[in-house]
Amino acid sequence: MPDAVRLRIPQGQQIILRPRDNVQVSFGLDSYIPMRPIDIEEYEGEYIVIPSTTEQTLPTEDKFLTQNVVVEEIPTYQTTNPAGGITYIIGN
Repeated sequence: MPDAVRLRIPQGQQIILRPRDNVQVSFGLDSYIPMRPIDIEEYEGEYIVIPSTTEQTLPTEDKFLTQNVVVEEIPTYQTTNPAGGITYIIGN
């Protein structure tokens, strides 16, 4: 398998790349314009997740995400207790 493949693309033509088998592709470009693949639906759900005591699933499978999903921090507290130890409190 070659280490590099050079493509000459005529003006006005396009190339459609589809991910397969963890193939890594890099282009030696100084700048680029990010594009959404034509045949992939954009994810329109929440991008910020608040942790819960029940399972949560974001329906992102086979969707194009436009930003990172952020899982918020679970608040934690430490306090001394009457036995002389430390009580660790998770959540509010």
